[in-house]
Amino acid sequence: MIIEFSVGNYRSFRELVTFSMVAANIKSKPSTLDANNVFQLQGHPALLTSAAIYGANASGKSNFVKAIDFMRNFVLDSPKETRSTGAIATEPFAFNMETDDQPSHFEMAFIVDGTRYRYGFEVTTERVTAEWLFYVPKKIESRLFERAGDEVVLSGVFKEGKEIIERTRPNALFLSVVAQFNGKIAQTIVMWFR
Repeated sequence: MIIEFSVGNYRSFRELVTFSMVAANIKSKPSTLDANNVFQLQGHPALLTSAAIYGANASGKSNFVKAIDFMRNFVLDSPKETRSTGAIATEPFAFNMETDDQPSHFEMAFIVDGTRYRYGFEVTTERVTAEWLFYVPKKIESRLFERAGDEVVLSGVFKEGKEIIERTRPNALFLSVVAQFNGKIAQTIVMWFR
């Protein structure tokens, strides 16, 4: 289940924008409103059962959905051989020349099997410039891996990625490649995106 999604320097989003399903710490009267619209899993923030995106024409609603779709498709397809020489189909913010060469940013926080994860990456049309995966095993967020260009730093928990670093192309996501090689944690995350 989604907790938050953030996107920046993509299509009509120059600055970082975050969509959050975290419920405000406000109690409704009558309390049945909270019971019908908010739920909480033990050890996680209270989340809304639904949310709406609305706004004027050309305000970015469709581009927001396209950003989620891009992230999902890139997680699922980036390691495929057909993508080995192709450009990454990201579209940087178009109305400012400064952002053309800057990476687009995508990040999703979500819960899978009772564990909270935060996964994200930054890409240009040529390469993945950054990638990260964190999780919350108890109460404090811990790093599973972080990538900066071709350098990947792994935690002791994410040993499944150790032999895969050299097998990851500059235009492919490390997480997706590890999942292809049957990394358990990586497969759990990639399957969530399906």
